[in-house]
Amino acid sequence: MSSNKDSSSQMTKWVAAFAVVIAVVAYVGVKYPVPGEQAAGTIAPAERYRGDEIGSDDVKLGDESLAKFVQTDIYQKIVSDEALLEALQSDALQDALKNDALFDALKDTAFQDALKDSAFQDSLKDGSLQDALKNDALQDSLKNDALKDALKSDALKDALKSEAFQDALKSGALAESLQNSLQDSLKDSLKDANK
Repeated sequence: MSSNKDSSSQMTKWVAAFAVVIAVVAYVGVKYPVPGEQAAGTIAPAERYRGDEIGSDDVKLGDESLAKFVQTDIYQKIVSDEALLEALQSDALQDALKNDALFDALKDTAFQDALKDSAFQDSLKDGSLQDALKNDALQDSLKNDALKDALKSDALKDALKSEAFQDALKSGALAESLQNSLQDSLKDSLKDANK
């Protein structure tokens, strides 16, 4: 019987302790209530930031011409041609690109008109011109210091800028004469190279 008394007194102690805990929780809950806005827990959905969608006007792109050029067949041919890459990296080309006279010549309207000329365009397409430009004798003459000095001389620059020379360039007779002379020289060079 004593064991029943011990069990029931122990049970009474547990029930009394549980009742005290419930009373404390109820007192704290009534005395210090939780505000409704802070009552959200992990069960409630999270509030996420909702911004505006990005439109085509929001994205500003720069100049796309380089990106388009890189995707062309011409670019692929350029980067895969070893001889062209070596030529582009040569000191002679680098020096020529630093020369202001070259840029002045390229800006000249008579030069630009000559490049647009259909006869000149046809001569570029002709394989004999390309062969002549590869000719060793022509290459050697272009490396000649006397020729380089003559091309750099102020007298030549002045002559090329003169009004009489500009008028002569605009003349069809001079262009035809120069073209015929150039073609004859190229043909002679090719004949000499083939011998």
